[in-house]
Amino acid sequence: MSGILNHSYFEPTEQVTLASLVNISIADLANANSTVCESESSYQSGRNVWLRLDIVAAYNYTCALTGYRVTSNDGASIIDAVQIHQFSESRNDDPKNGIALCKNAHWMFDQGLWSLDDDYRVIVAHSTFDEDTRDQKSMRDFHGLRIALPSNAKLWPDSQHIAWHRECKFCA
Repeated sequence: MSGILNHSYFEPTEQVTLASLVNISIADLANANSTVCESESSYQSGRNVWLRLDIVAAYNYTCALTGYRVTSNDGASIIDAVQIHQFSESRNDDPKNGIALCKNAHWMFDQGLWSLDDDYRVIVAHSTFDEDTRDQKSMRDFHGLRIALPSNAKLWPDSQHIAWHRECKFCA
């Protein structure tokens, strides 16, 4: 975003939230040029920020799989907004095509090591990976457990996107 947040796209409170998510100081925000480049990369950055705002906030900055939540004093979070059906293929950036996951759960989800059934229960590709968890919960221990979902059911992942992930990405 290069420190530029266009006033015609974002309300002042949204600009502050966006600035904190991308580590832009409020002073830089106040001095930012309001001109926006209409290139695909600018659109992509704005789209990603909106998706992150919608999804991560809906899950209260908490991983839907692990329940892990860490936020720094400056508002940074360990949680990623993950697209279930990748935008590059689906061109769908609806929040119902997203889920909030911590970095490890995100990587494993993208690799197809786990997915969800139609009741939002975790299914794990047991035979496709090896893990050593020491004193932490194993990925295999999540099998059959229901993920945490946003309080607003309108933001729950759409079953079509989950089915796509299960059929096209899951390594079962």
